[in-house]
Amino acid sequence: MSLFGILYSYKFYSIGRAGNFELRIVISRLSTAVRTRLYQREIAKIIDLVPRELKIEGLIRADDIGFMDFKKGINFDAFLLSAK
Repeated sequence: MSLFGILYSYKFYSIGRAGNFELRIVISRLSTAVRTRLYQREIAKIIDLVPRELKIEGLIRADDIGFMDFKKGINFDAFLLSAK
C-alpha cells in the first residue's frame, strides 16, 4: 500500500509576470515529512513566478499557528493554493 494517495489533480494555465504559466495541483490524502520538504523546495523555486492572482500559504501545526504566507526557509506541514 502506498503512503501517498492522490485524491484530486488539477492543472491551471495563466499568463504570469514571466509569461505563460502552468500550475499543477495535487491533493493527497497522506504524505510524509520528506515528501512535504520536497514540495516546499519545489514551491520555493517557482514562488516568484506565481501569478499575482494566486496565493500560496503554508501550514504550521506547532503552537496552533495555522496558515501563513509561504516564505522560503520556514518548514511547513502542508500547503494551500488559493485565488486572492
